Amino acid sequence: HYGCVGIREGDPRLDPAEIFLCPPCASVSEGACDEQLERHCGRKDCGQVLDDDEFFVERIIGRRWRLEGGGHLWLVKWDGYPVKEAQWLTEEDIGGLEKLVEEFEAAAHLRELAISGEETVLLKEAVDGGWTP
Repeated sequence: HYGCVGIREGDPRLDPAEIFLCPPCASVSEGACDEQLERHCGRKDCGQVLDDDEFFVERIIGRRWRLEGGGHLWLVKWDGYPVKEAQWLTEEDIGGLEKLVEEFEAAAHLRELAISGEETVLLKEAVDGGWTP
């Protein structure tokens, strides 16, 4: 998917330490990507084959208070999967959480959802997908 957003050799987003969240491809028609290419990392020099049990976070669509140990659980929408297959995960289980939380909080703010305190917050996408507080 890196080609969709114009990443070229030398781009700082190719640094292995960088977290890059690839947006959904708008210019590629459904089924246009070669399935073999989809099973490899997008970095030119990587060559890592993706495991069948490796998933990528598309975005966070909900937040609730974590009763045991404090903090929050985050409702994670997986890339390429329907909302009904989202999962509640701990902060420790999500890579790149800070950016994902910023995006979630911005989306909640746009919809005038209260995000302070310990109340469960679900974006419209989660509610429409059958999730309840």
